[in-house]
Amino acid sequence: MNFATFKSYWQYRKQDFSITAFVARHKRWRLIGGVLLILAFLTYFFSGTPEESTVEDHIARITVDLSPNAQRGWLTQLNYAMQDDKAKGILLFIDQSIMDGSDFAQTESALHAIYRVRHAKPVASFIYGYAHGNSYVIASSTDYILAQETASIGGISVISSRFDLSELMDKFGVKVINKGFGDYKVEPKKDDPNYNKFIQHRKSIYQQMHHWMLMQINENRKLTPAQTDSIRDGQWYTGTRAKSLALCDAVGDITDAEDWIRRHAAGGSNLSLPSIDYSSPSAEAELGLAKESWFSGLQSFLKKHIQSFFMTQLSTALRQWQSDAIHHTKIL
Repeated sequence: MNFATFKSYWQYRKQDFSITAFVARHKRWRLIGGVLLILAFLTYFFSGTPEESTVEDHIARITVDLSPNAQRGWLTQLNYAMQDDKAKGILLFIDQSIMDGSDFAQTESALHAIYRVRHAKPVASFIYGYAHGNSYVIASSTDYILAQETASIGGISVISSRFDLSELMDKFGVKVINKGFGDYKVEPKKDDPNYNKFIQHRKSIYQQMHHWMLMQINENRKLTPAQTDSIRDGQWYTGTRAKSLALCDAVGDITDAEDWIRRHAAGGSNLSLPSIDYSSPSAEAELGLAKESWFSGLQSFLKKHIQSFFMTQLSTALRQWQSDAIHHTKIL
């Protein structure tokens, strides 16, 4: 194909707007879509699987990520390491302080997973930078916590952040009208009679969540009342001080944490166990985790767009019904 032929392919001609040309384009793109769909499924089914993995005995290093964009990928890695006999120990790498006091769903799922596995294989936490709020709750559930001297540990609090755009919306003349039933559904304005009742209710919910976090830590770390009081109000501590309060077991670097797992994995029979970072693309492909992530992402994508499609169709149908009802009323 020369350049002139290639260029002419993208030019518009009168015959392109005929029914015959439209049908031809429709068939062409439908064929292309079918081929891409087949390639996608072939990529999924023939990607690496755990059974085909050539990875030998190892320590599974998993980066804990409670951020909203994580899409629970690290929980998939944790569940894989739990079930894989070649993963002789699990090391949670914790360095996060953003959104760590709000995502309770991921935290509770992680706790259940760790509780199921830690008697079968050693599970340790290495705190590199920050382990506040729920990040520390997760760390406390492991058999051993090792932190850097400069790491920040504790910060037990519940976070709820949002933007208040009411003044900006007032300047633009935008009003938000909420209709419905239930005093606790939407935060009322400060001059609303239900405002104080709403605030007290939300405060009690936050207190219950805060109590749950402290209860998990106490149960995991067996803290004394004085040690619990040291973190109850959200204070945090660095390495040595945190160790004195029993918030961590030792101060050191990640090599020390890996060595602890090697000594406790499989009776200490293999002190040269390699550590594999499960979040690296090569490890994901080799272990079959890329396949899991791909499939989870596809599920999330389809769910989002299918829900959007049905909501759009429902909204359109309701508007049409309303229009028909008004028209019918006018006729009567």
